[in-house]
Amino acid sequence: RQGHLQEVIVQNFRAKADTRKRRDPEPTVQYFARVVAAARWIFGSEMNLQVPPNLTEDFSVYLDAGINDWGGVSPLTIDWVNPEAPWPHL
Repeated sequence: RQGHLQEVIVQNFRAKADTRKRRDPEPTVQYFARVVAAARWIFGSEMNLQVPPNLTEDFSVYLDAGINDWGGVSPLTIDWVNPEAPWPHL
């Protein structure tokens, strides 16, 4: 309402081998799509809602769930936050 937020990034949990949460289950695509849809409902249609497309195999489902931003996808650079996950060809 006050114009302070420019975007909301919703990122699904990915278990990484070198962390204490390496054995924790990752959310299903269906579960995470519901989280994205809830974020869209909470923040409204004017908010930029971002999901990284390289952290799931079925990234198009998030478009239907309400995202409008893939983030900084680049054919020239890696994902510096998740370097083990290459960018998809969008």
